[in-house]
Amino acid sequence: VILGVPPLQVFARIVAIKHYLKVFSDTQDIHQIFVISQLLERNSTIQYHLRDVLKFLKWKSGHFSRMMNKADLNIITGGDLTLLPQLSQEAYKYTRGMSKCLPKKSGRSRSIIN
Repeated sequence: VILGVPPLQVFARIVAIKHYLKVFSDTQDIHQIFVISQLLERNSTIQYHLRDVLKFLKWKSGHFSRMMNKADLNIITGGDLTLLPQLSQEAYKYTRGMSKCLPKKSGRSRSIIN
């Protein structure tokens, strides 16, 4: 990491996580039906990205569990990607401040997606 800028590959994965969180948070998003259909068809690209989303949500549930209801926590800990669209709107929310809570390792921020 140079000057606090993550490598391009890590940045792309973060952008993908944000995209999928936005898609699932808006029930009127036209992409949501497509993502769900591709997930049910076991599209490997969609599964790859949703595994990153699940990793983020697991991290979030460990640090911000008060922001999630019990049903959301059960879905997240269960790890079933097909249930991600059933989470409440609150589960999909994130803030910039959350990134400041990421654990440090050897003076560097450790990515939750590695």
